[in-house]
Amino acid sequence: MLRVQRKKSPYKWFPNDFTDDDEKILVTIASQLGIALDNARLVDQLVKAERMAAWGDMSARSPI
Repeated sequence: MLRVQRKKSPYKWFPNDFTDDDEKILVTIASQLGIALDNARLVDQLVKAERMAAWGDMSARSPI
């Protein structure tokens, strides 16, 4: 979840709401952040799997 706030305008006549373009940009940023987090999790899983495979290779090669 991403929380974005705008500073409240001191003037009542000046609207400071998010525009449709602002919302599109924020949705794009949130989606890219989600993808980056998923990629980081996948890389972490890959590193753990490769580490376990390396331990398996080492244990298979070591004399009992």
